Amino acid sequence: MKSVASLIAVGLLSLPLTLMAKPAEVSSADARARHAQALDRAFAGDTKNAITILNKLADDSKVSVEEKDRVYLSIGRINYQDGYDEAALEAYNKVRRGSASWLESLEERAWVEIRSGNPEKAIATLKTVLSPLFKDKIQSEPYFTMSLAQLRVCDYPSLFKTLDSFKKNFRGKVQEWEGSTTPENRVRLTEASETVQKLNLVEAEAIQHLYLNESGKKLGGSVPRIEKGRDQMSFPDVDGDEVWLDEVDNYRVRVKGCPTSQSFADSKETKKEKSL
Repeated sequence: MKSVASLIAVGLLSLPLTLMAKPAEVSSADARARHAQALDRAFAGDTKNAITILNKLADDSKVSVEEKDRVYLSIGRINYQDGYDEAALEAYNKVRRGSASWLESLEERAWVEIRSGNPEKAIATLKTVLSPLFKDKIQSEPYFTMSLAQLRVCDYPSLFKTLDSFKKNFRGKVQEWEGSTTPENRVRLTEASETVQKLNLVEAEAIQHLYLNESGKKLGGSVPRIEKGRDQMSFPDVDGDEVWLDEVDNYRVRVKGCPTSQSFADSKETKKEKSL
């Protein structure tokens, strides 16, 4: 099984290419051809000319505002792939609030914020994406992105709430998709299954953090077993005072990133704060 650290590295590097592989619908044949040309250039490694083409599209007054939103998504993805986080954020922020592309732009912006070392900003961004108002409009991936950002800042209570929210919102959907043979629902089922696997990794990492004390030694007792399934997750039951679970609502670590269990064990200076 891959560690969370390796998962983060792979996910951050591969995300933009995965997203770029989903060509957006466009409003005119001309814009469609120019947009496709830009994406072809980007896939061929000529990202400079790809950005030039997309910027001209964005500045073209004859292109619809809906298409410009999709162009900004592509600009953000290409800049993210090239490591230009500020340029990517600038592009994502140009997507119109409330437009058809807006939620997607927020989700992708959150990945940029995580990679830029600002998981707190990613959490704020994803609060909108995961609002109950949009629960039927989003896929499963934002739940993983949110849990990862929460892990980075060691906000364990909120992380577990995110996992619980995912189970609540997707259990019925997964059951429906399992009984469907349509290609669209099979894709959704695959995506949800992959998200469950990644959430299980985040959950396991969080539990490992909670089962280490400040000196790096494990507290008494054994780490509870984590039951996993393709479409379900269950939290372990913990009894006794072996872990800080009674204190976890006030637990924060004033660091940019949440340490891995190993780095946490190695550190002698890690402090546990009991107040915000």
